[in-house]
Amino acid sequence: MLTTEERERYDRDGLLIPSARLSPLTLEHMRTALERLLVFRDDVAPESLICPHIATARPGGEAIANDWFSFATQPIILDCVQSILGANIVLWGSQVFCKPAFTGRKIPWHQDGKYWPIRPLATVSVWIAIDDATPQ
Repeated sequence: MLTTEERERYDRDGLLIPSARLSPLTLEHMRTALERLLVFRDDVAPESLICPHIATARPGGEAIANDWFSFATQPIILDCVQSILGANIVLWGSQVFCKPAFTGRKIPWHQDGKYWPIRPLATVSVWIAIDDATPQ
């Protein structure tokens, strides 16, 4: 769960880098799953891998989707989300932003809610960096 200070920071700033962290083993599993996903979905640009948690009819799609669903529903993530939204949580979308250096499209600073047709806007995004993310 988020600390009181973290929740206050989220309410004030609209974003938060929580103290909660996924385990190194989980991050390694995510990297391996990403490599499998990139091969499986070689028909899609790496920065456009939308909803990998939903199985496709192609052979192997269910196993890949199960991996990504398990990442999205890690208890540590759900605890953080619950601290903001309450106990009734719905995973309505996921996306892998696989952006190798110097390739892919630019994503300017934004708040996701502007793009979502949800009213009232009772939603949050969770971003998990599985590699170092730096301006360089």
